[in-house]
Amino acid sequence: MSTVNSQLNHESFGGKVIIFGGDFRQVPLVVPKGRQEDVQIVDTLDADIRKEFAEWLLKIGEGHIPEITHDSGYISLPSDIILKNNILQELINFVYPELSTRSQDAMYLIKRGILAPRNNEVDTLNTEILAQFPGEETIYYSADALN
Repeated sequence: MSTVNSQLNHESFGGKVIIFGGDFRQVPLVVPKGRQEDVQIVDTLDADIRKEFAEWLLKIGEGHIPEITHDSGYISLPSDIILKNNILQELINFVYPELSTRSQDAMYLIKRGILAPRNNEVDTLNTEILAQFPGEETIYYSADALN
């Protein structure tokens, strides 16, 4: 990383403040207009669940999960994670059962999360979940400037 201002070359990250969360691909919780004591970065998934899921993905990657047929490339999923009907809405309802009434409750949202293997699934889930929030969507833009 380089900086436009050569006086900041000796500073880490060019003198910019960097906040690291638990997973570098995830954005840490932001409490709007919150004071320092209002901000809580809470681990959204229990460590055991994360470990179990990671081990399962590793087994898939190493070829230890049996394929239905060797030439199809499909794997057999555990029956307890298979949803039958409107799978997307079923999943959202399972993880966020009271979303319509608790969408402003930060602790309710912090304690829940959906893992998805690819960004297109994440985008689909985000679009579907955000559509269920009351009110209008607000987009916040970020800008960097040198003074």
